[in-house]
Order: sequence, then structure tokens, then C-alpha cells
Amino acid sequence: SDGSAIYVRADVTDPARLEKLAVTAFEHLGRIDTVVNLAGISPRKPIEDYTLSDVDDLLAINVKGPIFVTQAFLPGLRKQASDGVIVHIGGAMDGRVALPFMSAYAATRGALASYVQGANRELEGTNVSLSFFGPAPSNTESESPFFDMWKKMGVDLCEPDEVARDILATIRQRRKEHVMGGALLKMMTLMNAISPSAADAIGLRKFGKLINSLKINWLP
Repeated sequence: SDGSAIYVRADVTDPARLEKLAVTAFEHLGRIDTVVNLAGISPRKPIEDYTLSDVDDLLAINVKGPIFVTQAFLPGLRKQASDGVIVHIGGAMDGRVALPFMSAYAATRGALASYVQGANRELEGTNVSLSFFGPAPSNTESESPFFDMWKKMGVDLCEPDEVARDILATIRQRRKEHVMGGALLKMMTLMNAISPSAADAIGLRKFGKLINSLKINWLP
């Protein structure tokens, strides 16, 4: 590689285009240390408002997408002498905390977390690993309708560059799972793994009530 960057259009729902992307990337760079899959959508709606199109898009981008990205880059990564990591960006917390008014979305993030876990068990002893990265709610335009809700929940928003630094640290330390967030989010993640009803008591039930009280316009 000459150190230059290139731009290649691809679609995570199209395996053929992802394979072309992987070939182009290996040809230009010579070696790939890290692949970061940022593609994802997060429609937040009541259960009955999720449409067939919503569900199809969620499965295509949030579940099939990470699988296709992994399949496209894995053969080249395994041929290298150096280590490689594929980072898949999931939802807030560990992908297993299903928040109210995000039911269909939560199902796809739980699927991604399980996929990463299963793939890592299969790849044990090789030079390649996968990572599930759960970012904290961030100070971005797409999250702006929920700023007041996070504030009332006691969750501090982080800046996008903080998320980027944590992704870089995850890559360097080859973490197979990393969850951002302050004490509250981490406590709810841990508590949900032990006792979902206890997680409801310390915050998750309040989350749903806040969404209803704030009359948030649902994200498409």
C-alpha cells in the first residue's frame, strides 16, 4: 500500500458487492488488520407499528449484513500471517438488553451478539476474531429526539470521537465484546444477564414510561 485511502461503494445486503469490496481492499492495501461494520438501522416504535418493510429492512441490514461482511473478508484475513479483527457495531449495551419500544430492533441486536459469540467459538485458535461493540448513546443528530429521555434516565451522552477512541481500543486489545456507557448502563447490562425483572426495577421499566410521557415522534 502507498498509504492512500480509496472510496468504494458497497451494500451490506448484497454479498456479491461485498466480495468485490473485499477484493479491492486487499488489492489496494496488501493486508487488512481491521474491518469495522458500522451499517445498522434502529426504528423505534410500539410493537404493533412495526411494518413488514421495517422488519425486512432490520433483518437485511442488522442481521444478514454482518454475516455477509464477515463472509466476504474472512477468507482473506485467514490467509494472512498477521492477526485480523472484524468489529460489528451493535446497539447500546450488550445486544441482549431488549428495551421497550425497540422490540423488533432489539431482536436483531440479540441475533448479532449471538452470531459474534458463535463465530468466535468457531474461530478459536485462528488469527481472526469478531467483536461486538455496544456504543453509548451519542451526541448525534439521529439521537437528538431522545436527548431529554437520556437526561431524565441519568445517562450522559458521549461525543462521537469518544466512540471512535473506544472502537480503536477494542481493536488494539482484541476485545470480543465491549460495552460503552456509565455506571447505570453497565449495571443494567449486568443485572439483565442475571435477572431481567431486577433490571426492570432499576431502570428499564422507567425507560418505557419516559418514552410515552415525552411523546417522542417514532423514528422511521
